[in-house]
This record gives sequence, C-alpha cells and structure tokens, in this order.
Amino acid sequence: PAQELTFWARRSGTNTFVTNCVDCVSEEGVTLIEVDAEADELLIRLDLRTAGVSFYSLAEIEISGASPSVAYATVPGGGSSKLDSAHSILNAVDEDQRTAWASGPEAQAQIILPLSGAAISQVNLTWNCETLPGIGRLGPASQLQVRVWNELTSQFDDVPFVHHGRSAEGIEAITFGDSQTTNTIQTSRLMLLLTQRELGVDYYSIRQITAQNGPVSVAFPLPSSSSYLGGTFSITRAFDGDFTTQWTGGTQGMVGAINVPGSNLKFTRLKITGFGTTAGRECFVLTTFYQGSPQHPVHLGNVLVEDCQFTDPAPYNPDMLSTLVVVPLAPHTLTNAMVQRCTVTGMASHFFNSQGIAAIRIENCLVKDCRLGSYWEPTATDNFGPVLIRSNQFVNVTHGIYVGSRADSRLDSFTLIDNEFVLSGFYGTAIAVCDTCNSGSSATITNVTLLNNLIRYSDWTSRPFAQDGGLSYTDMRHAVFGNNVVTLGNANSFRVRQCPSGIIYPPVQTEDCDHPGPFSPGPVTYPACVDELLPGYRRAWFNNRDLSGNLIGVRIYRYSTDGPATGQQWPE
Repeated sequence: PAQELTFWARRSGTNTFVTNCVDCVSEEGVTLIEVDAEADELLIRLDLRTAGVSFYSLAEIEISGASPSVAYATVPGGGSSKLDSAHSILNAVDEDQRTAWASGPEAQAQIILPLSGAAISQVNLTWNCETLPGIGRLGPASQLQVRVWNELTSQFDDVPFVHHGRSAEGIEAITFGDSQTTNTIQTSRLMLLLTQRELGVDYYSIRQITAQNGPVSVAFPLPSSSSYLGGTFSITRAFDGDFTTQWTGGTQGMVGAINVPGSNLKFTRLKITGFGTTAGRECFVLTTFYQGSPQHPVHLGNVLVEDCQFTDPAPYNPDMLSTLVVVPLAPHTLTNAMVQRCTVTGMASHFFNSQGIAAIRIENCLVKDCRLGSYWEPTATDNFGPVLIRSNQFVNVTHGIYVGSRADSRLDSFTLIDNEFVLSGFYGTAIAVCDTCNSGSSATITNVTLLNNLIRYSDWTSRPFAQDGGLSYTDMRHAVFGNNVVTLGNANSFRVRQCPSGIIYPPVQTEDCDHPGPFSPGPVTYPACVDELLPGYRRAWFNNRDLSGNLIGVRIYRYSTDGPATGQQWPE
C-alpha cells in the first residue's frame, strides 16, 4: 500500500475536489476515500510507500455511485462471461497480444465497450485460437451482431455492418454500413453480441479489440496508470472484480553515474560512489551503450576508461549491478575500446548480484568482492569482436569470467592472459562459458586462448571436496589452454562440458484459426557432445598444472558418470 496519496475528482478537465490522504489507510489494507462530487475522471497519485514496500500494488478499485469506464463481458440477462481469472475481457483491450479474453460455455456472450461519444467507423477483432489441454478449444464466433447505445431510449440498437473476412491469424475487420458505403457512428457504448461459435470451438476468445475512424485509431477510454510492472500487472486488473489479480506499479529505478555513447571518448581518474538500485531495475554505473535504431547500425570507436575507482555504493540494493560496461549493443559495433587500471571493490555485500567490468579490452584492473568479475551475455545478433582480458586481478569473486550465452550465439575471439583469479569458495568457476544454458542450438566461440592464468583460493590451500571450478572447455572451435596454474585441488580443476548438456526442442507447429491443434511434437534432441573433437575443431591443452607442478587431469560428467575426458593434456 501507499502510506500517503493525493486524490482528485475532475469534471471536464477542471479539478472539483482534491485531498491529501495521509492517514486514510485502514486496517485490512483498504483505503476509503469520501468523494461526494460530480466528476468524469478520478486521479489518484501515490506519494509515499509504506516502509519495506518496493512496489505499489492494488488488488481492486471499487467506485460507489458510478460505474468505471471499462469493458464488460456478460451473458444475456446478466452475469460475467469469463472462463477464469486469467481470461478477463479487460485482456482484450489492454493492447497486449500475449493476453486474451475467453468466455464461459454459454452459447451467447455480449461485450460492451466504452467510447464516451467518440466517432468510429470500424472495429478490429483479433480472435484467439488455441486449444487448452483438459479444457477445450478457444476460438472465434461464426455469427455476431453489433449494437450501439441510444441515449434517448436508454437501450442498444442494432446497426448494419460488413464482415471483411478473417485471416488464419485470427484478424477480422468489421465496418459499419454496407458493402457500398462505410458509415461513421458516434456513441458512448458499443456492444458486440456473439451468437454462435465456429464449429469445434468450445469457448469464444478474443486476443485484442481495437477501433478506428477511417485510418485513425480510436482509443477506448479505459483506466490508465503512469507505470506498471509489466506482464499481467496492468491497471485494468484493478477493475476486473477479481481480488486474485492486481495492478502493480513499476520500479523506483536506479542511480547510476555515466551513460555516454560515442567515439573518441576518454574517462580518466574518476571516483564514483553512492550508486544503487531498487527492486526490478538493474544498476549501470558507467556505460557507453549506443541504443539507436537497429535499422541504422552505427560504428563507434576510440573509447578509453582508465584509472577510475568504483566503490562505496548505496547500502541496500535488492537488484543487480553492472559496474563498468564498455561493449556494443547489436547491431551497432565498437572497436578500439579499452578499460585499464580501474578498480571495482566492495559490491558483493550490497547487491543481489554484482558484476565488475565487461569491456572488449580489459588490462591491469582490480575487481574485488564482486559476485562476477566479468560477465558476458551474447545473443545471436551480438558482435563484440575480439575480446582481450589481460593482467587483471579478480579477487574474492564467485565467478571470475562468466559467459552466459544465449542459444545459437557466436563470439569471435576470447583471449585471457596473465590474470589472477581468487575464488570466494561459493560454488563458482574461475573461467566458465555456459553455452547450453538456454534451449536451442549450442552457442559457439570461434577462438579461445587461456594462457598464464592463476586460479586459487585466498589462502592458497587445496580444497578437494569443494565444488568450485577452474578451467572449462565447451563449444570452442579453436581452443588453446596453456601454462595455467590451478591450485583448487578438486575434481573440477579442468572440465569438459558435460554430456548430454542443454536441450533442443522440435520446431513449434503453431495452431491458428484455420488449423486447430494440438499437434504432436517431434523428438527432443541435444547439442553435440564436445568431448570428442568435432569436425573442423582444433584444440591444444598443455602445461596446465596444480600447485605441486603436476599436470591436471581433464574430467567430464558423461550421462551422470564422472570420469576422465577423452581428450587429455599433451604429455610432458
């Protein structure tokens, strides 16, 4: 709830009543506001959250003395037409194609749409055609009627209209008038009376309803909010008469420092403190993201960040942190960009998750007390170019370098030379590439070079029963792992990606209004194992040793059995 809120009752754009409700929250979480005014719009401003609350949220807004301007779906004679709480009619007017209204089993359903006197000439219906297992088939009406509210008689009158066919995707346009002439109607309410379902359909269902006057869209006068959390938390959920659904406001945001995209940039000797975030928003402290139109790719270059410190953040941050990020966002590119001699310290205890530095070239930096030293999340469209991470210290980190690739992504070159990784001992990995974390084809890195890196715990001891990992080989076309020292002393010091790993689902055959489902899925498959060298792949593993100077054995989990990998290091 809100601890404080302000309320206005407006009529014809003029405030008729305003109150500052500082102490109007009762027990049980219910706020009662006495209005006693004539108004056509109510405005509630939530000014202050109750202590410990991250998001405002309302289960229901009820208005006595008047009906809110929302869409209704009923059965003739009264009663709600709704399959369940997830299929309210408000889903059909929320401008979200992911949600839909579905009726109950009734033969007829009527939908009433508010218009507040707007002129319209056309209504567009996007029918929702899907089969719900154990419930039945959702789909379109084969027959319907259109009626408009008559202010003089206080009843709905039929109006002539023309169907313009329905596509397999469920899109159907209805114009008013006849086949020769399109008419414009002006009304405060419009009714769609669905009188017969198409053959095989068990429940009427509509994904979206829109209106237009000629080529111009006409919005329905519905409740609105300045923000919402997304997904199924829109403000219409506070007017659906269902206390199991709710509106939830958006995040309070984050406090960062710099986001300057461009070329020929230099940031030097900066000390940045006090940054932080709230629930639902990742914090970015210094970034050079260019987020221009993807239809017009831009090439940027010559960016230098050096001798900068990032420390002492705000004390409580319930979401993620990406401290220093100098990488391109697809389809834009960035070259000749470097981060050198920078320090990121003391983040792990302040953030839900924290990442130190991600840049296409990182040299002589210190990342200390972060969960992730350097985090990468390439997608199928990203093109970071060659990445060089050299002569850095990653101290007290859960993961040193972590690449969480999206399915089918492609990285160019990843080179790690002369770095030191000091693990915190909390089930992490010094150098890890998760290329099958998402369903689909495996991600791939073309060239990976790991040379002269040191991986240890802070006390230099071996921990034979710890679960932390050192080196890992995944889908890497050309891999050189040499002269690395791993002092962890456990079975995860050098591993090949387990087999099988990941999953590839068969292509989804989507039902539509002309082709009802369900369809029999094809077989599930898995990305190829990388233990045996794949065709066209090359690798060289040599001189990777433990603290006693012994060559480290390479291991793999194959069908849940742990043992030596097929490929081992070159002998001494």
